[in-house]
Amino acid sequence: MRGWSKNRLWLWSLGILVGIAILLVFTAKWLCTDQPLTDTANKFIQPDLIYRANVQQHSYFYLLGITAKDEVHPQALGRYRYHREWANYIQDQNTAENLQIDSGLSQKLSRAGFSEQEKELLENLQMRLANSAEQFSALVVEHKKSLHALLERERIPLQRFSDLLEHQDYISLVIPPQAVGPDYRYIQNLQLLKLAHIQLDSGSKVQDYAQQFHQVLDFSRNRLSLVEKMLLQNWLSQMIDLIRIEQKNESNPVMLNNLD
Repeated sequence: MRGWSKNRLWLWSLGILVGIAILLVFTAKWLCTDQPLTDTANKFIQPDLIYRANVQQHSYFYLLGITAKDEVHPQALGRYRYHREWANYIQDQNTAENLQIDSGLSQKLSRAGFSEQEKELLENLQMRLANSAEQFSALVVEHKKSLHALLERERIPLQRFSDLLEHQDYISLVIPPQAVGPDYRYIQNLQLLKLAHIQLDSGSKVQDYAQQFHQVLDFSRNRLSLVEKMLLQNWLSQMIDLIRIEQKNESNPVMLNNLD
């Protein structure tokens, strides 16, 4: 009787092991089976999200090349940087020699950038604006001479920045992991100069800030990268603070569109 119980226990154990093995086989087979993509998945898998070797004109190139010299079109520099960085990644050409050639040409086509003193001023403006709109306004007035000089020198990049925000079909393309990507710090400084220019204007500041607010808000509805979304959300928040302060001074109410 005891031997029969042992045999039955052994048979139960064997049956359980066989059942588990069969279940694992079916699970593995199910996981390997291709399932049709849902409509939601197909919506996100678009040609713009992968490398496009033949693309010549794209709104993203304008952002990627916004640091181009005044005589160089941003699309030209952006197109070069996009295809060159993908070529390095795909063809595994990231040797010191190729990177030196690439950075040298990009540097020749790019603006000189801000001096250390100008960078310090812009960083202080950014910190003051993060603290309070009043501190930002006070610092702008304090350094109005330097800011007027910067605004004149950066006149073309500032116009490019405004033109970029007018793009309603902007799409942020994917770039390879080692790529430098757009100079978001420079773009942030252009936005600061835009706000400083409004602050230095002797006319109504509320309407100008509101116009800039709506321009950024409309642009934020495009397909943006996470970094771009964070930048624009920060700009919108800053402009709301500035509008609130200026409304108290001007008693000039303004209606702002809702933040979706």
